[in-house]
Amino acid sequence: MYGNVKGNLVDNIDNNIDFLLYEIGINIKVNHVNKRAIIIDDTKKPNDYDTKIIVTNFLLNQGDLIHYDNIDWLIVGEVDTSKNTYRAKMNKCNFTIKFPYGTTYPFNYEVPVLVTRGTFNVVTNTYVNYPDGEVYVTCKTDDYINPIGVDDIIGLNTTFIKWGYSFKVSGFDKTKKGLITFHATGTGGFANKQEAITESMFSTEPNYTISVDNDINTLDIGNTYKPQMNITYNGTIVTDKVPIYYTAVTDDTISVAADGTVTGLKIGNAILEVFSQGVYKTIEFTVKDVDYSMTIANETESIGINFDYTLNIDCYKDSVKDTVPIVTYVSSDPTIATVDNTGKIRGIKRGSVKITAKYHNHSKSTYINIIPINSIIITNKLNQLKVGQTYTPTFNCTSNNVVDTNPTVTYTSSDPSILSIENGVITALKAGTATVVIAYKDKIDSVTILCSNITYAISIANKPSTSINNGSTYQLNLNCTEDGAIESNPIVTYTSNNTSVATINSTGLISCVGIGSANITVNYHGVSDNVDINVVSAHNYVLSVSPTSISVENSNTATITASVEDKGTVISDALFVYSSDNISVATIDSTGKVTGVSAGSANITVSFIGLDNNTYSKTIPVTVTAPLTKTITVADATGLLVTSIKVNKTQNYIITETDSNGTVINDTFTVTVVPSNNTCDSSYYTLTIIDNNNFSINNLKGAGSQYIIVTVTSATNPSVSKEFKVRLAGRW
Repeated sequence: MYGNVKGNLVDNIDNNIDFLLYEIGINIKVNHVNKRAIIIDDTKKPNDYDTKIIVTNFLLNQGDLIHYDNIDWLIVGEVDTSKNTYRAKMNKCNFTIKFPYGTTYPFNYEVPVLVTRGTFNVVTNTYVNYPDGEVYVTCKTDDYINPIGVDDIIGLNTTFIKWGYSFKVSGFDKTKKGLITFHATGTGGFANKQEAITESMFSTEPNYTISVDNDINTLDIGNTYKPQMNITYNGTIVTDKVPIYYTAVTDDTISVAADGTVTGLKIGNAILEVFSQGVYKTIEFTVKDVDYSMTIANETESIGINFDYTLNIDCYKDSVKDTVPIVTYVSSDPTIATVDNTGKIRGIKRGSVKITAKYHNHSKSTYINIIPINSIIITNKLNQLKVGQTYTPTFNCTSNNVVDTNPTVTYTSSDPSILSIENGVITALKAGTATVVIAYKDKIDSVTILCSNITYAISIANKPSTSINNGSTYQLNLNCTEDGAIESNPIVTYTSNNTSVATINSTGLISCVGIGSANITVNYHGVSDNVDINVVSAHNYVLSVSPTSISVENSNTATITASVEDKGTVISDALFVYSSDNISVATIDSTGKVTGVSAGSANITVSFIGLDNNTYSKTIPVTVTAPLTKTITVADATGLLVTSIKVNKTQNYIITETDSNGTVINDTFTVTVVPSNNTCDSSYYTLTIIDNNNFSINNLKGAGSQYIIVTVTSATNPSVSKEFKVRLAGRW
């Protein structure tokens, strides 16, 4: 039978494995992946159809699950390696067990297993059965079946149902790498209705389905495709809870990764087989080549040293423009020019270079010369100058895209009689037009300038219309124009024809230094204007005093009042200085109070110093006389002193003060009345002050034995007084 080789061929397999696999090998699945192998009988047990020998040229492992002849087999023995071959014994899986995943049995996890209920005793050479209700289950370890005793998915105490009985895993053996053997003990049949339902569910062939959500018809070579699989169990999606195996049936046209990612390898039909839970799904499509093309939209012949240039590449896939192409670039000589992954070329040194762009299996090249590039740009060009004006051109020089901070340049004037050049400064000499050329290495730049004469004008904008006070300043404001345009910072000169009256500085500030007249002239580029200045005194002080003469008795005082006006305006805070030329006769204090010291004459001087530093004075003659004797008389209208007043009568009195010369003195007085010798009290009379020189006394109830003392005293000189006694008489 093809692929089923007898034992006498084994010795020849090692040396001819590739040829034999091609000639007599058969297609199998190893852990659900398509492979090719030679399957032969076990020479030690030629009639044992449950044991086979598998021979391959790829690595086998103990525990691998082999799908051969529509039956699942397990490699249960050690794998032998000899030269280029791997061989191992495999046993037919006699059952499948559906392990539940989770506590609510949401689906089955079906596993091919080897189940034994007995073992061969080598001592007695007999087959010994295990007690009823005990079985040993051997299967492949995987992500779900790999117990360690803690938090196992399928392990100790996992319950499964087989042959109408409920079993619980009571132990396990992992001494054989890649395999696990569960010791399961029957629980005594169906314990309750729920287990019966579960058994019924497990006894029914599970309804697993596999579908793909993103079928494709074609896959480009080099591109990838990952199928989105849906695994359902009795209508419930269990995709994320079961293992899925992918096999590239046509492994010459596609390859597939463990996660199902498929890569197109070459043109042809492709078959991808998906396996899970005993169900296979075949996905068929065509791997096709892609027509890639590209064009360089902006080819150039040359790039400057240190300059950048980016290629614009248009890429097409099957004649459709690729908007996000992946393009790689290569320079044939990076010492001449480099190119980055965006297509930007940088010139390094002089030479020629080939730049190649590659898009998938298509490439495009362009040849570029790298050359030195110099430049000069005048940055402050102007087109006209006035005769006499100068202009210094500024410029930027670059050499190979590097700024030259100290360039060497030459200047040439097309007409040196119009434009002269010295040390980089251009001067307009006369009216006309000329061009100046500035050369830097192999590059030039130029400026053409029209030269013309200038029309200047000047006027003083604020000529003073009135006189100016001496000691003050006055700022002249000018209007200067150049060809009708106002010059904001003109260069002018000022002169004064009379510096003893007025001087002027370089900014046009006039200083008045003396009284009189002066003429100020201002000159601007040969044109001028002038102004006449009349300087007058800054102040006109008038000092006034009162009184203008003083006569005062010895030891008496008088007050001088002083004031000063400046051009008719009273100076409110004026300070005055007082002095006496004869302090033995009269003195004066800082407030203007004069005091007579002795009989005689003196002169009092009042002085004021103005802001013009001049002193203004007034002199007041003072006569001091010896003191005169002063007398106070009291009388009625007839001139008699009345000393008796009838009861219920009022007597009027007149006060008069005279000096020894008989001169009446204008004075003020105080009048007092007191009882004499306790003859009465104030209830007997009233005193009425009529005015400064008149008073009256009324006898209210005097009967003739009551007397009062009346005293009249000078308010200005208490030593001068008049006292008299008045009888309060009864009727007579």
